[in-house]
Parts: sequence; structure tokens; C-alpha cells
Amino acid sequence: TAKADSGSEFDQWSGKDCDTEIFLVSNHTCTAYFNLTPRTLTVDYPENGVITSSPAGIDCGNTSQKCSYEFEGGADISLTATPNAEYMLDLWSENCPDGKVQLLKNTTCSATFTAKPVEPIIEPPEDVVPPVTDTDPVVPPTPDVDPVIPTDVEDSDIPPTPEVDEPAISINTVSFSEHNYKVAENAGQTEITATRIGTEGKVTVELRSSEDDRHEPVVETLEWDDGIDGDINVPITIIDNDIVDGNQEVILSLGATENANLIDPDTSILTIVDDDTVIIDVPVIETPVDEIATPSTTSTYVPVRNTCSSGNVINTTCDFAWNNAEDIIIDENGNVSHLTVKTNIENHGRIGNSEITEGNQVTGGILTGYISNYGTLTDFEFLGRSISGANDNGEVVGTLAGNITNNSEVEGSFADVNLAPNTHIIGGILEQRIIGDKEQPAILESLLIRSKTVISNVIIGDDVTFEAEVIFGENVTFSSHASYMKYHNIMELPAFGDAIILDSETNKTTTSFAKLTGGASENNGVFKRKIKIKRKSKVIIKSNLLIDMKHIGNQADILVVAVYTVNGKDNFYMLNSEGKPINWNGNISSLVAFQKQENLSQVEQLTIWDEPLDLAGSVIVYVGYRLADGYIVYSTKDVIEMDFTE
Repeated sequence: TAKADSGSEFDQWSGKDCDTEIFLVSNHTCTAYFNLTPRTLTVDYPENGVITSSPAGIDCGNTSQKCSYEFEGGADISLTATPNAEYMLDLWSENCPDGKVQLLKNTTCSATFTAKPVEPIIEPPEDVVPPVTDTDPVVPPTPDVDPVIPTDVEDSDIPPTPEVDEPAISINTVSFSEHNYKVAENAGQTEITATRIGTEGKVTVELRSSEDDRHEPVVETLEWDDGIDGDINVPITIIDNDIVDGNQEVILSLGATENANLIDPDTSILTIVDDDTVIIDVPVIETPVDEIATPSTTSTYVPVRNTCSSGNVINTTCDFAWNNAEDIIIDENGNVSHLTVKTNIENHGRIGNSEITEGNQVTGGILTGYISNYGTLTDFEFLGRSISGANDNGEVVGTLAGNITNNSEVEGSFADVNLAPNTHIIGGILEQRIIGDKEQPAILESLLIRSKTVISNVIIGDDVTFEAEVIFGENVTFSSHASYMKYHNIMELPAFGDAIILDSETNKTTTSFAKLTGGASENNGVFKRKIKIKRKSKVIIKSNLLIDMKHIGNQADILVVAVYTVNGKDNFYMLNSEGKPINWNGNISSLVAFQKQENLSQVEQLTIWDEPLDLAGSVIVYVGYRLADGYIVYSTKDVIEMDFTE
């Protein structure tokens, strides 16, 4: 009985008859497979903010309704709460401290946003006289008793009570006009805008920038006179250079206000765009500048100028700015990007984010970034994001050739490519359409093949993983049958001759990519394809059918035929479902099934016989399988041969 831990569920057994009752008459191996149970994370729809998740799936708040998502069971999820303007994150629910949760069960999280505190407007009590300045007229204190006013004095002769100004209450605000600004490195200068709202009194605010060698630092006091509102533009001088040093972020901040409150955004980012390279708006992996950091990276190229030398040998880091690259050699120190390749190039260095035009070839070196390949790429190492060989019409025109290693750390893939004869690919991801050579198929090893990918004319080597619904075209063989057998503890047996596919209606044959093996053992000895056996000895006959990849999962009948020759006469038998030999008349349509398989596995294990045989003469055993459409796969030569002796 297979019992799953919390967060998992039982999937299936591996091993013959492991999902039923087993009678242990010999050693038997069973393996249980468990899957992590998918779990649902739900977040309560927040007021005044947005909640997102990493990995992606949740995007809840501000009209977005993606508040529930099913993740892999046991996954560690990190939630981010982003408040709206004038609000801030107050707290997370107890089951999701700091927005972190491990999904061992279905879970609901929530975040609470509260309004930012504002400076209170304090009004003096009605019975308190506001303080006065030195320039104000001195007002004598009011006596505790009513003054005595002579009755003979006219009202017009009484001096008026002086009026006292109440203190001004600040109703002005100041902020940047944008959260983010951007300027090209070669622009020379840019302007940053600060905006005042309100006209009550004079306002001053200090603007400061962070310090670096890409701009002249700013420390400036901005002033708006009484009654004046609107924008003040502050010039910032940008320093250009010829160094490939990436983008520079300058932090701008407002502070030290008088007679104003700061509102969002009171901090802004000025991005100085390096005009010597690719702009990457998110942090990159520590690789050369032309590599793409993650599948979600958005790149914007500023094609300012060609920084590569005019010689034939490139030995520096430079950018072709999509100019044509002809008759050049890239040496081991060369690191170039944005080439349009219109010739054959010998690469000993690194090429990134480039296009190889039809009829042209790049040989050797390292390729990285995004490569559009309409020509041929030969004998290279790949470290980037993708190589695509489809043209604008969707036709597969690009070719990969030679020995190729994909060592990308950013899920680098090859998509829509032809594979030249005997191409060998190790590592990475294949997707879309992968088309090998029919006579000399490519070999694929240690890689992942994406769902819906169509592969043809290839040999599937060791450590190849298939996502669901990979489509097998013509001439796909599976050399990793050996890995399957090792994983399932299947004994290796001697190989038969090449398998064929027989059309039972027309008797025409074609080559099959199945591999059939088998042998006989005397008294628990070594299994041999051709063996001499003493009469009355215990005989074990076994066979492994390494199924043609096109037939895996199909319904089929397993067939066993024996030819018993004694005194020069051939006698034909077939084994029925009980393992008993019965006479066969030689008519293919009359063959009975030794076993019926609803879904052919990659390897079908057969024990054909396991008891003493008291025979004279010889026995030849043929093994194969018959598909539902009547086609029969079997080997015609080099099968199991037994000679019985006294």
C-alpha cells in the first residue's frame, strides 16, 4: 500500500503486476510514484492596493481580479503588497507573515492597507489669543472687569480694538512630475520637473541627486513666490563616455520644505541609458552585457553607432548596431552583438543578439542572447535565451550542425530548426519543429522537449525529458531504452536481428525502429540467444521488446511462435494466453495472442517459458507484437535458438 505524505498524492506503481496482488515466487521490484498535490492560494481582494505573487499567478486589486491560483503543492510563494498613493501596508494575515507562505494546503492570505498619516491642521481655540511678532502693535490686556465708559463720550471717540492676524496654515504640496525619467547617455542634458500645487505664501524645497560619474550632482533650492504655483524645471548635465558600462540609475529626492507638504512622488529615478550596449530594464545575471537575463526580460536597443573596428579581426567588445558583418574573424577576446551576418564567419569568441541571413554560416565559439538563424550555425556553445530558425512566413529555414552544447542558465531553447546530418545536441530545450536528416538522424541527449513539439528523424539519447503531448514524426528512435531498463531494473538480454514491420494484408515489409532481445537459460544459468541444453533440464526463456517509439501507448497483441525441428521435419507452434504451445498452420491471420496489451510500454518484459523441457532436436523462438491495424513487428533472423542434447 502506497501512502502519500501531506502535500502529495499517490500517482502510480511501476513494475509488472505491482498494482495488483503479487505472489512472491521470485525477487520482484515495485516502485511507487507520488506527485505533489496542487494547492490553491487565494488572497482577499484588497482595498487601496495590489497583491502580486512570485512565482506569478496572483495579481489582485485595482480592478485586477486574479485573486486565486493553483500552484504546485509545497511551493514557497512570496506575496508582494503594493499600496496605492497616499496609502501604506499595515499588516499581513497571521498565516502569511511578511507575505510568505508554503502551500502544503489550500491557503487564503490577506493584506491590509491604511492611509498614510498627514500633518494635522491645528486651529487655535477661540478663547486663545494668537502670539504676535515684535512688529505687531502692543495690545494691552483686557481687564477682568468691564471698563467704565463715561456717558458723556460719543461712540465715535472710542478707539477701535486692534485686529490680530491668525497664523497661516500650509495648504501647498510639492512633488516630482514623474516617478521615473530616462535620458540617453549622449543627450548632454535633461530636465527634471518639480510641481507645486497651491498658492498660499512663499514655498521653498531642496532637490538633491545621488552622486556618480555619469552626471553632475545636483543640490538646489527651489522657490515659488506667494501666489505662484506650477512647475520648476531643473537642468541636469549628463556625462557621455565610450565605455560599455550599462545603465546608471540616479536617485532624485525632495526635502527641507518650508510652507509645503511633500506628496508622492517625492523620490524619483533618472535612468541614464548607456548608448554603447543593450538596455536591460531588470537586473542581469553576471554574464557579458549582450546576454539576456531571464525569459521575462524586456530589451530596448538604442542603435546609436557601430562601435566595432573596421578591420577583419575583432578582438574587443563592440556593437555592430545591426550593420552587415562581412569577411570578419572574431578571435577569442572578441565579444560582439547586433550583427547582420551576410557571409561565412569564423567565431572563436562570442556573438550575441544577432541575425544570420539565409545561405550564410557561423562556425564555432559561443552564441548568446536572442539569435535569429536563417542560415547555418555549426559547432558552438549556447549560453543565451533562444535560437529560432523560422522566417516571417513561418517556414523552418535555419539549420544547426555539428556538435552543439547548450549550457544556458536562462532556459535557453532551440525552436523551429533543421538538424544537419549527424548533428549532436547536448543540453537545453527544444520546441516547435525539430527536423533531422532521414538518412543520418541527429542525436539528442540530456535535454527537455517542450509540449506540442514535433520531432522527426532524430535519435533520442540518454536523459531526454518529454513534456506532455510531444508529437513524434517519422523515423524517431529511442536509444534511452537502456535508461528505461536500468530505472525499472529490467535485465539486459542478447539482441535479435533488425526488426521489420510486416503488413499482414500485402506482405510488404518496412524497417522498424523497435529493438527485440531475448535468450534461454539452462538450470538458472546465463541467458544466451543460441544455446545447447540437455534434455529434461529446467529451461527459462525470456524476451524484452524495446518498442518502436511510434507504437508506445498503442494497443497490441504480443506474439510468440516456435519452430520445433526433429528428424529433419519442421513443426510450427504458437503460444496461447496460458503459455501453452498449440499447432499453427502458418497463416498469419490465425496467430493467437500470447499477451494482450492495452497500452504498449517503452519496454515489454516477457517470460515465455519456465519449466523443464524433455525434447530432442532444436527449437527456434520468434517474438513480436501485432498492432490493432494488423501490422506485425518482429525479427526474422538471429532469434532464440536452442539445441537439445542427451
